[in-house]
Amino acid sequence: MQHDDKILEISALARKELPTLKQAFNMDRLVDDYLLIKAPIITNDSNKEWMWVKVLRWEKQIIEGSLYNTSSKNEHLREGVVVSVDEKDVFDFIIKNEKGEFIGNETEKYLLSQKER
Repeated sequence: MQHDDKILEISALARKELPTLKQAFNMDRLVDDYLLIKAPIITNDSNKEWMWVKVLRWEKQIIEGSLYNTSSKNEHLREGVVVSVDEKDVFDFIIKNEKGEFIGNETEKYLLSQKER
């Protein structure tokens, strides 16, 4: 999948939030401890698939989490499988606010807006 300049810009803005999110996560300050990151996961055929990962641990630059969704193309990539992600590979995030509303996922919002055109 080739990303255009706009989605890369949106992703860069999301990545700027990572230091704050990391601190909030490690200090148990996120609502419901809810933090999802979107990252490329390497598949059996050495390709990558963009998947959501529920963060379980974040130490130094390594994020450990469980897949939040299941791949339609790779049987071994299913919800709950634990993976490690390098912080530099994070593409987007989702958290909850105090009202339970989801914040983030701006790259997906952009992609959906492009499909509607």
